[in-house]
Amino acid sequence: MKPNMKDSTQLLITFTTSMAAAIGSCAGATIWQSFGKPKVEEIAEKNSKPKRKIGFSID
Repeated sequence: MKPNMKDSTQLLITFTTSMAAAIGSCAGATIWQSFGKPKVEEIAEKNSKPKRKIGFSID
């Protein structure tokens, strides 16, 4: 099964978006941790878990 250009582009965009979201959540958690906001870090971790699952399912 050969993926056409449209499917490949859509897959790349979806994967890039989910990775950017996961990286953004991790960066946000690190920044808040350095400011001493553990509750915000917990929220960021909970929000990043589903995004990581999406990233793995795309692979």
